[in-house]
Amino acid sequence: MARDVAQSSPLQGHDFLCLYDVSWTLYRLQWPSLSNRPYSLLSSSRNRANRAKQLRDFLHIDVTGEEADNTFDEKAGAIQECSWDLLEASDREEGAILLDNEGVRIAEESGSGILINLTYDTATYKMILYGPTPSQPPDTTAFHQPTVMLPLLLTKTPVPLSKRLFTFLLDTFDIRISPLKLPQSLLQSTSESYIKMLYRHTMSVSIARRSVFLKDSLKDIKITISFSAPISPHLRTIDVEIPADTVCNLIEASMSSKISFMQALAVHLEHHTGMHLPLPANEDRQTEEVEPRICITKFVCHAFALSGDGRFKIVERAYSAAEVENLGSVVREANAMVLSSLLAEAVKAPG
Repeated sequence: MARDVAQSSPLQGHDFLCLYDVSWTLYRLQWPSLSNRPYSLLSSSRNRANRAKQLRDFLHIDVTGEEADNTFDEKAGAIQECSWDLLEASDREEGAILLDNEGVRIAEESGSGILINLTYDTATYKMILYGPTPSQPPDTTAFHQPTVMLPLLLTKTPVPLSKRLFTFLLDTFDIRISPLKLPQSLLQSTSESYIKMLYRHTMSVSIARRSVFLKDSLKDIKITISFSAPISPHLRTIDVEIPADTVCNLIEASMSSKISFMQALAVHLEHHTGMHLPLPANEDRQTEEVEPRICITKFVCHAFALSGDGRFKIVERAYSAAEVENLGSVVREANAMVLSSLLAEAVKAPG
């Protein structure tokens, strides 16, 4: 018999390690402008328990008609448990910084969110409503006050279940949900910032130790370069893999010459392949109003992965390897920076 979440033991806070080793699909959440529901979910365990029971009951109802998906239902079986647990920062490394469209700081607080676990007969699925921790309830009397507390949705669910979850969120909270696509400028700036953070936090150690740390944390880097039709009607993408030794050499070269890592990588690619890779300026998003003919659409290393189609992953093994060298906090801080970048993109008005 399924356990009633509302009658279970008090929900415990989960730290951010639940984000690791999961390939998440990203969505932008737009709450009603005067809604205080995000705050009520974060601040009240009773509200979370009630929503968990509502969602479990919603998913337990036999799905018929156009929403039916016998393949998923036969594979997953019946839903047994549903929990909405508070996701909260365990230490300062998980800080989240939010900027509005003009670059004005909205918040600089610990990240928080709601971890939703859905346990079926044969599998467990999850999604996360994520945002910065609010310091106080929103002012619901403010005219057109933006609600940015939980602007990001991360899902690890099959498509049929995602559709049902989106229906529940829409009917319950009147949320607008849209895929969060990641532009090349975000992939570029985030990967550069990640590498720079690792490097700067190890400037006091020997070059040999720093090189070992960077290799263990990043290993090989793989990027996917995409082409639009005017360049090549038949060749859509090229995957390029840069070995760990070359990655370290490019990092050292970029830091010593005061150019960005991606610029050093572009020079390396042009020298070895003859392919010119145009890179947008980090701070100038205007360059992407017209879709570039050649662009980076995926960045993957041992520590994390970002994809232009709205997928994201951070890897626990990179953190564990750094922890052996007493540098685990460096990797966790860099991971938090990636989450902050995704939050900032989610807050932007969809283009």
